[in-house]
Amino acid sequence: MLRHRNSQSLAIQTQHGSATVGQIEEAARAFAEGLRGLSRDVGRTRLCILVPSSDPVTFLSCLIGSRLADCVAVPWRDESVLPELLAEVVLPDAIARHDLRCGFQPEPWDGPVFDGERHGDIIMMTSGSTGKPKGVALDLD
Repeated sequence: MLRHRNSQSLAIQTQHGSATVGQIEEAARAFAEGLRGLSRDVGRTRLCILVPSSDPVTFLSCLIGSRLADCVAVPWRDESVLPELLAEVVLPDAIARHDLRCGFQPEPWDGPVFDGERHGDIIMMTSGSTGKPKGVALDLD
């Protein structure tokens, strides 16, 4: 999954803490499993999920987990943007929320969802010069 396979190697270090490659992989696999279960529960094959970006360790784990579960990830500046504002444009199926027992897990989004085929692996959002949110779907291959 991560290019450097030594699970004890430092993967990321921030002012809030650090994580090894193994810790990131474990969190990503758990998140992917949660996404697969949610996908079965809601009856959709390719979910779109809002991924918080304020903590790099969480962001990386959720981004990799989304990729493992073949979901579309939408990075979300959770410290400055309400998810409801982003959801009006993206129409997500789920949002990553913190669970004290098992870290970040997907939970269904309680709002309108996109009724069509999802494209891309990640949607990068911007307001650009217009002030209206818009996104670009990117493939990570």
